[in-house]
Amino acid sequence: MSLTIIKGPPNSGRTDELERRYLASIPRRPVLVVPGVDDIFDWERRLTRETVAMVGGQIVHFRDLFVEVLKAAGESRSPLATELQRLALVRQAIREEHPEIARVLPNQPGLAKAVLDLIDDFQTEMLDPDTVSSRANEAGIRHLEPYARVFRAYLRMLGEGRLTDAAGEAGLAIGKINRSWPERPVMFAGFDEMTGQQLEAVRRLAFEVGVDVTAAVTFEPDNPAMNLTATLVSDLESLGPEDLITRIETDRPDDLPHAGNLLKLQRGFLDKESAKSVVAKDDWEAFTVLRSAGRRNEAESIAGEVARLVAGDGTNEPVPPGEIAIAVEQPAVNGTIIRDVLADFRIPASLESETPAYATVTGKAVLQFLAATRESGSAAELISYLRAPGGPPADEVDELELECRIGDVKLASKALARFKGRLPGPLAEDPDRDPAQLAADVAAQVSRSILDSDQSAVPKSTTVVEVRTAEAIAAAVREIREIEAEPDRSLALTEAIQSGLVKTWVVPDQGTVRISSPYSLRAKRFSHLLFAGLQEAPIADTDRVGPFLSADDLSSLGMSSRRDPEDQQRYLFYSCLTVPTSGLCLSCRIAEETGSPEHPSPLIEATESLFTREEEADGTEHSDEEEKPALIRRGGRLGSDSVFRPAEAPTEAELARSLRGARVAETSVPGLDAEVAVEIDRRQESAELSAARNQGMGDLSERLVARWAEDPVFSATELESYSRCQYGWFIERQVGPQRFGPEPDHFAFGTLVHGVLEKLFTESPDEMPGKGKIPKGWPEKIPGLVKEVSENKRVRLDTDTITHAAARKMAELRIRLFLERQRDLRLYFKPALHELEFGTRDSTTDAVKVGDDWFLRGKIDRIDLTDAGEEDSTRLALVMDYKTGQVNAKFSAASVGKERRFQIQLYMEALRILADEILDLGQIKPVAGMYVPVRLPKEQSRGAAQWPEKKLSVNPSDLSRDLLKRNFADGDTVRNIETDFVQEGLRLASDAVAGIRAGSLDHDPATCPHHLDHPAVRNSALPEDDEGWKR
Repeated sequence: MSLTIIKGPPNSGRTDELERRYLASIPRRPVLVVPGVDDIFDWERRLTRETVAMVGGQIVHFRDLFVEVLKAAGESRSPLATELQRLALVRQAIREEHPEIARVLPNQPGLAKAVLDLIDDFQTEMLDPDTVSSRANEAGIRHLEPYARVFRAYLRMLGEGRLTDAAGEAGLAIGKINRSWPERPVMFAGFDEMTGQQLEAVRRLAFEVGVDVTAAVTFEPDNPAMNLTATLVSDLESLGPEDLITRIETDRPDDLPHAGNLLKLQRGFLDKESAKSVVAKDDWEAFTVLRSAGRRNEAESIAGEVARLVAGDGTNEPVPPGEIAIAVEQPAVNGTIIRDVLADFRIPASLESETPAYATVTGKAVLQFLAATRESGSAAELISYLRAPGGPPADEVDELELECRIGDVKLASKALARFKGRLPGPLAEDPDRDPAQLAADVAAQVSRSILDSDQSAVPKSTTVVEVRTAEAIAAAVREIREIEAEPDRSLALTEAIQSGLVKTWVVPDQGTVRISSPYSLRAKRFSHLLFAGLQEAPIADTDRVGPFLSADDLSSLGMSSRRDPEDQQRYLFYSCLTVPTSGLCLSCRIAEETGSPEHPSPLIEATESLFTREEEADGTEHSDEEEKPALIRRGGRLGSDSVFRPAEAPTEAELARSLRGARVAETSVPGLDAEVAVEIDRRQESAELSAARNQGMGDLSERLVARWAEDPVFSATELESYSRCQYGWFIERQVGPQRFGPEPDHFAFGTLVHGVLEKLFTESPDEMPGKGKIPKGWPEKIPGLVKEVSENKRVRLDTDTITHAAARKMAELRIRLFLERQRDLRLYFKPALHELEFGTRDSTTDAVKVGDDWFLRGKIDRIDLTDAGEEDSTRLALVMDYKTGQVNAKFSAASVGKERRFQIQLYMEALRILADEILDLGQIKPVAGMYVPVRLPKEQSRGAAQWPEKKLSVNPSDLSRDLLKRNFADGDTVRNIETDFVQEGLRLASDAVAGIRAGSLDHDPATCPHHLDHPAVRNSALPEDDEGWKR
């Protein structure tokens, strides 16, 4: 009687040895303990593959093992509290023992679940409330004392209800492991780690009762990928005396059915001595890396690989879908797009996942409904709910949303009043019913609508999940009504859904491509495995273990340390490397749909490093700097890959798209069936007819370019917009889509501040802040002016809502702070002109010719001038542009070329031209231009000033002292303002004018600093686009 530990690397026969022992002990009714539901199903299939059925043994979870222990001991069992009951009890315990946390429970639905998880951690480590309290006080972890009291109250309430929980039942069972347990062998398989309770159960069974206990663990010494299970092996080996522990070590046999290169990957992964040892050409199909741009492209790339495998070719036999698996983290969230694309390609696929209600359409609709029916529920939450399947017509919801946006309706209750008699389903029938009870009707309505819209002969798996989710929500509502008071039910249901307690489980169908988590697939066998979404993991805070404990706290409390996220990631990745026998495909994203970079997992590079390089395959030596990428099979879909290549198209529809109008008879597509060719030609003809019917206005390019070429007048902001992003200029300034509702508040706020400053400075031109004072009466005018300007139709910040009232108060504060800054000026430059307009609709001054053949229009916020000298009549000018947003280094002279900011330069040139003949100001020489923030009191102005030194503070004069008093950045200097600053701005502006007139609308990721992310902008290039894009 002892503990036997079978340890060895993947594919070394560990589970075969365990299976042999299990079958040999069938007369003694062995118990096999595994971690998950899918493990039970897999072992049942494995053990009955020869006999179809088997009687005598059991395959169970740890929870079921504890039940068997209690039965053997003749111990009566208390009913297990459901998760919803436990949540209700912990909320009540928090209200009793931790009032500070209780106050925030309604606004933090996941908080009670987090406290419950903390209590479960204490129990699985076999800590009672008194122990937690004592150790926390000794270690000075004072914030845990209230949670120890909550723990104690929770256990008391369980007892008062004559209930227990899983951890409590496990603790009771462990105490009952004694000689009453029959001589039934107990075996453990598939565990990567065990809790304190689980390890204690193993110890007592093996060393106190004397049962034959066997544990099979994946382990390989000196393999960094096995750090996770190395801890488990160490824990098991320390449970009892050395002479009662038998160790069986297994090795990979030489006759494994795996492809040769896959075995080399398994043996060489993370081994530096194995670098560049695998020759891909020995088995070209065995290993592939896919790099794609965007989630959809990645899914299509993976589905294309699966389609190729399923179809087979002249060299390879077709692979049955059931022999293919796709690993992806959080399959309920990340696997759905892959499943849907496979369905589009007519490939049978099953998503093996525990799908939380919050990840489904039905669950999201219920959460939006519950949020909208709270007292503080927002109109946006109500509108989101109304847009769910089964809701009112979309045009009615559009109309309501428009009314709410224009009328600044924020609360759901007020939005409902506007909707009047058009309320949908449950709300229309009885809007005063308990929202939690109505939620069950909402779930039924949404899922029924989804089911009705599913035209398949057999409902799709996605439809089945939605229907089951509605059933699960209805069951949760029934239970919550029994255990919660009516005022708490809505919060309880929201928390139950958001925390993942309401969920459905989908078991994969046989004979389909299996989409599952790496954890579920880690000990399985498939012919081909594709690992999707291999991205670099975010930096984890290894010092924190949940919201309440740190790593040091665990040590002080005597709790086990938690797994290292990197160890877990390496272990699961390595385990998946060992799953396929014929082909492994690793897939990652190198960019988002918008072109923003994403970072692949370094584990891909670690795997690629095992392969020889291109030059080494030819026998040529190169230095590290010249080293080529690994010579492996590669693929993926980039932003330019809008269609498949004809020879790789997985379906008739995809082939029709890839041919882009060409007839099949005119295109060489190997192996294409004649009937398929006829069908594709029919699709092409139908598409052409449809395009002709919906041509609409036709191609407007020539007319638009002609109009742009004829228009000689431009604004500075328009040219800046084009220079920064040609797409953005076209969409926002030429197409000019009307906003759905009023201008965003930050735009309106800027207009409000500008308007008030304009009125202050233009209504009292002879009185200006400076020399230690603010003109009398100006501060008192500010509230009235803010109110007046806020009512302007371009502003519309005049309602009594919190957001509008706050915006007006903020405008008053910023304007006061701005005037305070102006008061401290020692004026070398004196205010001369405010809001100088030229070429605009309301101005009396024509646009200014600043280029060879183009004119500038605009409005200069403020111009300050020096007095004319006795000998030189030229006056120096300071040109200013107010900014209500942040002003930073991007506005400096050094950033003009990179950031394409040249508005102030164009205004300085326009002032120089207008000054003498039009404005009658005499000779003007602009020497400084600044962007002035109307925000924080000490925020710097940026721009450029002509000064012989690198800093204004070096060899100061009245000019530099004035600028520094204005909080102008000390280092924003140029030697010659005309050649070093103004002319650069004019050059950029002239380039923009030339581009507009030529009709150039292009996007170069290398040079476009502000690419527009907008629904009207395509984010995938077309095949005929520049080859540089593809690279």
